[in-house]
Amino acid sequence: MQLREAIAARRSIRKYFPQPVEPEKIEALIESARLCQSGHNRQPWRFMVLTGEQKAEVTAIMRSYYDLLNSQQQAGMSSNVSTARVMDEAPVLILVFRIPCSEDDIVSDTVSVGAAIEHICLTATDLGLGALWIRQTRFTEKFIAASFGYPDMQMISALAVGYPAEAPAARPRLGVQEIVLPAPEK
Repeated sequence: MQLREAIAARRSIRKYFPQPVEPEKIEALIESARLCQSGHNRQPWRFMVLTGEQKAEVTAIMRSYYDLLNSQQQAGMSSNVSTARVMDEAPVLILVFRIPCSEDDIVSDTVSVGAAIEHICLTATDLGLGALWIRQTRFTEKFIAASFGYPDMQMISALAVGYPAEAPAARPRLGVQEIVLPAPEK
């Protein structure tokens, strides 16, 4: 698959077949992230690949947090429960961390981590896998990071990965003319 084809074919996958993902494909995902550009070449990303019980520990933390909320708060976070279900069903969960940084590097490092995540998503598409970039972990990121032994790092997000059991249509996108701002005339 060519890069432009992978970009056009990439979808957020929320249903997966239970078949395990081959270790060499997981390595290829991480390798694509490793090769990503980063501000000042800081390479601020760190990844943790989870399956089975370790993956279930993450969703248990998310569900425990949800259960502590009152009904009004839960109503505003119902997607947290459906996201946990997607994470349970995906054969692989990749936790994405940002290493500690100075105030000056926060934006650059966070944008760099986002670029590495996109490398993983595009590589997954190229390899016939599906991925879902998950930010619902934001409510419990500190608990998850501490539970897995990295309380000093910020967990930026997670990625569910597996063989897609759905083929969603492309979601609407703004046209080029809607996203390109005109430069001011001088």
